[in-house]
Amino acid sequence: MKDELKMIINKIDNKTKLKKDKLNFYTYDFKLLENYLINLNDKDFIINNLDIILNYSDEDIITYLCNYFKDNKNFQKQFVKNLNNFRFKTYLDLVWDMFKTTFKSKEEYNAFLTEKLFNDLTKEYLDLRFYNYLYDEIKDKNKKEMYLTICLNNNIDISSFNITDSDSFIIKKNIDKIYDNSTNVFFLKKILINNNLMSELKHINNKIDNNIDILIESIINDLGFVKEENKKDIFELLKLITIDICNNENCKYSDIKQIGDGYYNKCYKINNKILKIGKVRETINIIDNPYIIKPLLRKKYKDIFLEVSERALNDITISNTQMYKIYKELRNYGIIWTDVEKENFGKLLKDNNIYWKQNLMYNPKNSSIKTNTNPKKTLKKGDYVILDNDYLYNENNKDISFPSNISKVFEIKFLRELLEVINYIKDNRMNLQAEKTKDFIKSKGFDYNYIIKKINNDTFNNDEMYSLRRGKILGYNKIRNLK
Repeated sequence: MKDELKMIINKIDNKTKLKKDKLNFYTYDFKLLENYLINLNDKDFIINNLDIILNYSDEDIITYLCNYFKDNKNFQKQFVKNLNNFRFKTYLDLVWDMFKTTFKSKEEYNAFLTEKLFNDLTKEYLDLRFYNYLYDEIKDKNKKEMYLTICLNNNIDISSFNITDSDSFIIKKNIDKIYDNSTNVFFLKKILINNNLMSELKHINNKIDNNIDILIESIINDLGFVKEENKKDIFELLKLITIDICNNENCKYSDIKQIGDGYYNKCYKINNKILKIGKVRETINIIDNPYIIKPLLRKKYKDIFLEVSERALNDITISNTQMYKIYKELRNYGIIWTDVEKENFGKLLKDNNIYWKQNLMYNPKNSSIKTNTNPKKTLKKGDYVILDNDYLYNENNKDISFPSNISKVFEIKFLRELLEVINYIKDNRMNLQAEKTKDFIKSKGFDYNYIIKKINNDTFNNDEMYSLRRGKILGYNKIRNLK
């Protein structure tokens, strides 16, 4: 019977070799194993081979096993013992949720949570998110304290745990150990602030000020997507830039705060500067448009991009009319912004200029960036400005994605207005050089040179860019009939 199990495992492996990604549930054909287990009807064999089975299990198989072994003490014991064989560690919180269903009652499950269990789970490292989940999952106050202490003893990073007030004394007692184990000092500082441990916070800030490396390591860990082979170079780059900004802003390393936690990027406030770090994205490199927050630096490096800009007020109220006005201004520059959202706008705290005492170094060789400081227009303090440089496209780009429904509506509105202005000028045979024509174009919110460029394009009215292609992207099919 074991030979039959090995044969199924080999089949799964052989199928998987044909695929590139081996770290995803959906890469493996787990159905082969699931069907085998369902037809097996041999509990002892399954329990004795859980090490192999868990290594080739997905959500469906785990669900089946937990339903099949309701209230089976031997299965529960062996399941925990072999949990480290489950290969998709980031899904362990879901696996544990299913495992809990094997217990008759909450009381029985709580009795299962023993000191030995906590030691077994933490001695061989599984997954930080799972450990965080388990801390939240434990309801008994004494066991929660026990679990936290065991995590510390086994060098588990607890800085991302949602530590309760009742456990704050453990943090106070073990602050240096927590710091040494921490992979993210931003999380650690948040715990200290939330639990009003100001003396410990001061202690940690002193450590950070004396050793910037822990801060840079935290940023890289916070990103979560930096490839292992790039970490060393990116570490040196971030360290150089961070030191440069702190020197310019006359602030301490411990003053740096994480203020944005998106899927694609993270944002850090360094006094009056914002450091944005994210995944490399396909977008045009606009460094000097007056309606976008002025970047001191915007650069791709390895598998990340970096941007440094002035801080703006982002907790604002902005109407759809105001957003569309800025969208239209961007379109007059030939730029399509497809991620229009209220949270991507801010208000300038200073005029939209570059404020820097010296050149910003942007690579490990200490080179300095060159900035273009001659925009056609400068927004003033208090003006609305775009904070996010993602999803900016040249209007001639044929591959444009629209994640924002607001952008779709705005683009349709813009095209409608654009065609109406051009058709009006053509139908009335207006002199393109006349002041009356220029005033008419300006009154409609369009840039004169932009309109003239479109009019001089003989194929404009039938251009796929402004008809079928744009309609297909937006999901509207009647744009070509807007005249």
